[in-house]
Order: sequence, then structure tokens, then C-alpha cells
Amino acid sequence: MLLVHCTDSDIESHDNAKTVRKWHVEENGWSDIGYHFLILKSGKIIPCRPIHRPGAHCPLVNKNSIAICLTGRHNFSIEQFKSLKLVVEELKIEFGLNDYDILGHGDLDKEKTCPNFNVHEVLAA
Repeated sequence: MLLVHCTDSDIESHDNAKTVRKWHVEENGWSDIGYHFLILKSGKIIPCRPIHRPGAHCPLVNKNSIAICLTGRHNFSIEQFKSLKLVVEELKIEFGLNDYDILGHGDLDKEKTCPNFNVHEVLAA
């Protein structure tokens, strides 16, 4: 399963891996960024956790999913969506996944709105 997230912050200075690492390591006490991939506003894809290592992003599926996170809350860039499509297509091929294997965090946790966009609409556009 691929699970899409957002960082829940549109603050420009939060558009980097260093800030996300600080949140996850210093504030949450995790060993590293909980996502496997981070996509910046520029569209740059930053590998975070190795895919073979369970994530720390959604307790229900940490061990059985790959987490992709876009920086932002509501203001995502075209470049981010292009990069999301690229990462998703590559992972679908690599792991033999289909469209039903791709969800937004809020699809599994109704208390979350993350990633604050319809993943399937973005991927289909």
C-alpha cells in the first residue's frame, strides 16, 4: 500500500527535510523522518526512510505501507503533483500495486484530513 500524507504546514520555511526531521526526531522521539519519501514545493523528491524499513506515519499500516509526504497543508504545487505521480507510478511497477493500493492518510484515519486533496483525482489528472 502507498499512503499519501502532507506536512500540514504551508509556512515557506517548513518546505525542507531538516524541519520535518526536527519534528519527527526531536518532537516525536522517532529515530528519523517517518515517511519514505518527501516531496518539496519545487517537486524535488527526497528519499527518507529506506523502503524495507517500516515507516512511522500511520500506526494501522506502518509495517505494510510506503509513505509519501508532500510539504504543505492546502497550497501544493503542480511540480509536487507531477513528482507524486512519478513516484507512485514507479512504486506501482516495482511492487505490483494497483490504484486501489493508493490511499490518503485520511482514508484510513477519519480524524485526519491529510493530505487535504483527493489522491485519486490528482493522480488521474
